[in-house]
Amino acid sequence: MSRIGLSALAASCVFATLSVAPTITADSARAGSGVRLLLTGDSITHGRHGDYTWRYRLAEEFRRQGVPFDFVGSESTPYQDPGFPQSKYADPNFDRDHFARAGWQLRQMVGEIRAEVAKQRPDVIVLAAGVNDLLRGQSVDELEESLRSWVREARAGRYDIRIVLSPVLAANPSKSRRDINLPAAEYNLRLPQIARELSTVFSPVTVATTDQGWSPAAPNTTDGIHPTPTGETFIAQRIGEALHRAGVLPGAPTGGARTVPWPYAQRPAVAVAGRTVTVRWSSQAVTGAHVRVRQVGGTVLAPATEYRSGVATFTLKRGVSYDISIRLNRVSMAGPWGEPTRVTVPGVPSPPGRGTITRTAVRWKASPDADAYVVQFRKASDPHWVKRRTDAPKLRVKDVVEAKVRTVSTAGRSVWRQISR
Repeated sequence: MSRIGLSALAASCVFATLSVAPTITADSARAGSGVRLLLTGDSITHGRHGDYTWRYRLAEEFRRQGVPFDFVGSESTPYQDPGFPQSKYADPNFDRDHFARAGWQLRQMVGEIRAEVAKQRPDVIVLAAGVNDLLRGQSVDELEESLRSWVREARAGRYDIRIVLSPVLAANPSKSRRDINLPAAEYNLRLPQIARELSTVFSPVTVATTDQGWSPAAPNTTDGIHPTPTGETFIAQRIGEALHRAGVLPGAPTGGARTVPWPYAQRPAVAVAGRTVTVRWSSQAVTGAHVRVRQVGGTVLAPATEYRSGVATFTLKRGVSYDISIRLNRVSMAGPWGEPTRVTVPGVPSPPGRGTITRTAVRWKASPDADAYVVQFRKASDPHWVKRRTDAPKLRVKDVVEAKVRTVSTAGRSVWRQISR
């Protein structure tokens, strides 16, 4: 065979190999153990205590379409605020595995993605990163180079991985945050061409349209950058559409952009000391709370004040029961009123029982409400009354001719109980 013939045969063999390369489709996912997806990125993907995350919304879409799937990754929890023992999702009932970290830059991810892909062996990887690079002053060219390096490293972990890229979402600038929207828009314009250049038959690259129709204003974000449940739903919708175009999901996601409430709620811890009622809640991932105090069978104290410290105190009526509930806030979001905690403010404590005076002591029957007792007594040799405090239902004192005692507790003081010989 001629050299030309051999070349043509080799070329045809390569083409045939590429044509029959393993692919991930909805049908093959149903037949096997499911599509393995590695969702990676920064805080927008990571989520925070009390969030669902867009990963949760994407899992819902896979379940809706009946496509077996497995989210993989070395992480499984949302971001844990410093000083708090743990972090929890608003609903933990989904496949929580991921590879996202709050504050992560794409250039930092480059050094870790190869090992993670080799370890997890995902079929599909979804990348949502770049905002932190731009916030920290990286140029568009530097961000593009980080992306190209990241793709090379991901493929070094698995050569035939399918890749979905999410653009950098617009953000509202603030005193502590530079305006990144112009460089983000320039980077996003480059992504389709970058995807075409980097795509291979074994490892196609798809660009999601998360930037199209996105606004960093409410109700999409809490603070101009981090998504609300509405924003999470929007992102998951666009990622799902990209997975549909990539052949991973058989159908396009339904529902589109819609407003989704923030359901995060807590039941407060309430302590009573006398007439003072102290209400406490966890301030993790919240910026404040309104407190509603409702008299059982009566009126509500208007919850006009937002308390930001995780604690609020009220002086309430004695002998009355109250239902106390809180509504949490996170910047622009307000959750629902949580389940109430019922407390009763003690009335005036019961007085001591009947007492006696002996030659060496004054004694009385204990009150069930007592923290202590106050005793006033008078001796035969001295017409002046003397006051003493005691924790026990007796007072050792000689030659008393007349005494009176009252109960002291956190609820207040009882009426006097007169004691005579």
